[in-house]
Amino acid sequence: MLRAALSSLKPRLRKLPLAGRAAHVLRYYQLCRGPYEGQEDRIRQSFEALHCMVGQDRMPLGSNPPQFATWLDALNRLGVPADSPAPRRVLFVSAMAHWVDFCLPVAIALAGRGYSLDYVWLPYRRMEVHDVNAAVHPAPAPLLRRLLPSVAVHPRLRLINLRHVPPGRHTLEMQRLAEEGGAYDARYLLRRECIDFENEHEARVLAAFRTARNLDCARRLQRLLRRERYDSVLVPNGAVFEFAMAYQLARRAGIDCVTFDFGERKGTIIASRNQLTVHQHTDHLWKADEPHVLTPKREARVMDLFRRREVPNWDERGYTWHGQLASLSPVEEILSSLGFSASKPTALLCTNVAHDTAVLGRTRAFGSMAEWIRETVRWFACRPDWQLVIRCHPVEAQLPSGEPVPDMLAQTFPELPRTIRLVGPDAPVNTYGLVRACKLGLVYTTTTGLEMAARGLPVIVAGEVHYSDKGFTIDPKTQADYSAALERLTRDAVRLTPRQIELARCYADVYFERLPKPFPWNIDSRDADMQDCSLERLLVGDCPGEFLETLDYLAGSVGE
Repeated sequence: MLRAALSSLKPRLRKLPLAGRAAHVLRYYQLCRGPYEGQEDRIRQSFEALHCMVGQDRMPLGSNPPQFATWLDALNRLGVPADSPAPRRVLFVSAMAHWVDFCLPVAIALAGRGYSLDYVWLPYRRMEVHDVNAAVHPAPAPLLRRLLPSVAVHPRLRLINLRHVPPGRHTLEMQRLAEEGGAYDARYLLRRECIDFENEHEARVLAAFRTARNLDCARRLQRLLRRERYDSVLVPNGAVFEFAMAYQLARRAGIDCVTFDFGERKGTIIASRNQLTVHQHTDHLWKADEPHVLTPKREARVMDLFRRREVPNWDERGYTWHGQLASLSPVEEILSSLGFSASKPTALLCTNVAHDTAVLGRTRAFGSMAEWIRETVRWFACRPDWQLVIRCHPVEAQLPSGEPVPDMLAQTFPELPRTIRLVGPDAPVNTYGLVRACKLGLVYTTTTGLEMAARGLPVIVAGEVHYSDKGFTIDPKTQADYSAALERLTRDAVRLTPRQIELARCYADVYFERLPKPFPWNIDSRDADMQDCSLERLLVGDCPGEFLETLDYLAGSVGE
């Protein structure tokens, strides 16, 4: 009779406001603590319940819930058993919708390998203006978010919207990092290397906005880093936006941080431990390559690569962009098209895209790439016995810079001397054809400098780049050193020694063949790539072993 009485009371108890709120909190607790098990339909229903209870901001920005449910179902079925001890705890931090969405199956694949992941993401769709995303001003149920900021969808995978983590203490070191990052971010967003923040209101406002965003991220991440015990941190890029805050905080906390990004070759990523991957550090690989011997087989591989890079349509041969805009032309034809004399030696200056992370902050002999270009033009304007061709980076045709080289030069030199020619980014000119027509190479940080040295040209490097100081380039530390190097090389008609050419080709082999790590998915073609190598194949190991080794590297469990 007592049981019957209690049963009759339950409907009435449910109608009480306090009981209803308690049931609501209990259900929320269950959804956050997980795990999300069963078939994908059941998982999707749990996602929908969480969405209805507190809004859509508990799922990673840009993610597709049905697709996520399918991936999670595969993890439950095919991954390392859920009760297996995790060898490492990894904090995986992402921002920007396309990165957050791309990194989600990577996090699942790492969990499937047995690693314990906290996948932390930022809810902003825009990095340069205030975001109207509901996650920025959470509603409804902000208290529930603070009580349980994470959603444990699997025993080894928690999702955390960083905006739901209470901010930690504000420190002067955090403020400095945020301000430095804010200025860097503004340069990146405005696509300009040279900005006078004191006198440019728009740039100053943008830098202040980015500083505030970076500081907010740093305070919340700092609380996570102090509260949890992570073995390593994983973050894309590491140089810009909140990615940079995650990298800097991890390093200052003494935690290993792996950064990764994509290069120009499909089927690979570039990843570095405790270094910014966008700077493409190769010291460990170059050290392991000693004594740098160019065997016939190795030389054949390098030269075959160079021949393939000389022709257009790279995207048809495993690259992510089209490469050259034109086929090779005879040297005489190239010089004639420039209005140059075949009897005078020619130098080739290759620019970078001004806002590229390979340029920002990579100064050495000059304060900026623009300063280097202007000073080089001034120098050659006084040397009518030499000719100079300035090749703008072809990528600038698709990603216009806020500081186009033609405009920058026109402001300083309304009319260039007849011995100096500018080749625009969209000009149908093959860069490697220009290399064949020249006797000297001048670069800031472009990879073309490495390729010119490997072809036997002396190359002066004005910026800080991975292949400088390796024994086959001239690397001035000051502007005076740069002018002295120009004077010597143009006076004495210097050529590289056979050993220097050997070193350059060995380094090219290291850079092009060993630095990229095999990986099945690219951020620009992930869904199509998954048709060839699905998440399920990664989870069961039905894929090249190098893919699994790369996953282990991303988790920080294997060395260089």
